[in-house]
Amino acid sequence: MELKPITGGFIRPFGTAWFVIEFLKGNGPEDSKHIDHEIGAPMTDIHFEYKSALHRAHARDTVEREEEKRIRKGNSAFTEEEYNERVQYYLSRIPYKLLKMRYSSFTVAQYWRDYYYRTNGIDCGHCSNQQRKRCKRDNLYGSKCPRAIKVESLSKPIADGDGNLTELGELIADDKALDLADWTNIKTFLLNCPQRLIDIAEKIRSGEALTNTEDHYLKYQRQKLLKKSQKLLQF
Repeated sequence: MELKPITGGFIRPFGTAWFVIEFLKGNGPEDSKHIDHEIGAPMTDIHFEYKSALHRAHARDTVEREEEKRIRKGNSAFTEEEYNERVQYYLSRIPYKLLKMRYSSFTVAQYWRDYYYRTNGIDCGHCSNQQRKRCKRDNLYGSKCPRAIKVESLSKPIADGDGNLTELGELIADDKALDLADWTNIKTFLLNCPQRLIDIAEKIRSGEALTNTEDHYLKYQRQKLLKKSQKLLQF
């Protein structure tokens, strides 16, 4: 029969994956700090909180073993104040590197978890334990993920009934686009029209003569508008 811990490890009071998931959910496991689950936390903060939680658990286990020895000798158990003092006593004497964490492996695993989340909109930490067991049993990873968001390229060609190809991005409706009636309205043209060109138009309407600079600017704007119209006709 295979012998293995149900939670944590052979020398761990709780599992690393469980702690990281609960910490990123903002639940503050093992007296760690609470974070905003919508913002998350950098890996250095996760690593620090995990190591600090291991130290607290190690100190509590040491105090509980000490308390058991006191009781077996016929002494009373620690009071709450004494218990906390003993925990702080052992915490102050635990070297930071006593309880190690495979930080490099965790960094690599977190990188791919973040990459998968960016490309699929979800990762395994957002699924229930039952769903994760099902994915592990049926190997539903990568493109087989049942809850992953399917991403389409905007450059994907779409064929119409006549066989003409159009990129997917060109077929997506734009809520900010103007209606056809607005395009024919002179006010729409004036919204993007340079003020200098408007002033020239006012002079022409009032019968005033244009200077050489104004005449040259008017011709430049006419040629610019003509080129733009030709591009629209070619499309």
